[in-house]
Amino acid sequence: MLNKEAHHNYLPPPELSEVISSLWSFKIYIIILCFFAAIASAFIAINTPNIYRAETLLAPTESLQGQGSEVSSQLGGLASLAGLGGLDNKGFKTEVAQARIFTKDFLYQFINNHDLLVNILAIESWDKETNKITYNDDIYDSETQSFTLPEDKNLHWLAYKVLNDNLIISKVPGGLINVAYEHPSPIVAQYIVEHIIKDINQLMQNYDIEQANNSIEYLNKKLTQTNVADMKTVFYRLIEEQTKNKMLTEIKSEYIFTTLDPALVPEEKSGPRRALIVAVSVILAGMFGCFLGLIRFYRAR
Repeated sequence: MLNKEAHHNYLPPPELSEVISSLWSFKIYIIILCFFAAIASAFIAINTPNIYRAETLLAPTESLQGQGSEVSSQLGGLASLAGLGGLDNKGFKTEVAQARIFTKDFLYQFINNHDLLVNILAIESWDKETNKITYNDDIYDSETQSFTLPEDKNLHWLAYKVLNDNLIISKVPGGLINVAYEHPSPIVAQYIVEHIIKDINQLMQNYDIEQANNSIEYLNKKLTQTNVADMKTVFYRLIEEQTKNKMLTEIKSEYIFTTLDPALVPEEKSGPRRALIVAVSVILAGMFGCFLGLIRFYRAR
């Protein structure tokens, strides 16, 4: 009896033609879904402001200038013994500079030095025809020139997050480096890329000059504390090398990164890809409609 009842309730798998026929009968609903998805996505795409991408191509300055001098390599061991560390640490500087760009300390200082709070947080769109900037009223009041965000919001933290999220640094085959920034205003995007490179070059240069000064001061102090002629000779050579390194550091205009292709104000937008947004939305709506049609078909069975 149970076997007969189970056999009676058994339904064979549906034929493909049955499924297609059922979906075809549901086509009007699928078309309606696609139609509304197209309208909604087109409205969103049209009202999404253009994004512009400014970028620059860089080469590590050290790679263009070759390796350190023979004297530097010879004195590296002596410098280590004197407590200064190796003199030839160039290979690590580019990596350190890239890492420092994304640090809170550097970006906070960068935002303050260039007064970028409004440009990073408040600009909503830019009109190419009139060269006019539109500000987000929910964030910034352009008439009073003041932020409208709640007082508990840390503006510098928000600006740091936006800057960090839209700043892109990538390595290019051949050891080159690409730095890009995306922003609703092409002028702001170009400004940020150009000055980030200038600032990180200056920061690393100042740091190395300070380290050289400290090394020279330390070596002079050690020189006065020894009466051994051979050690004095070593200290004189180290002081000479550190002084030379300091002079070479001071004369470099692009200390860490050398610009091969400077950041220009972009003429064309990089996004959003409005046609793609609409196409993907319609496809997803069609797939969702087919899914509903399949549910309807299996329920009917």
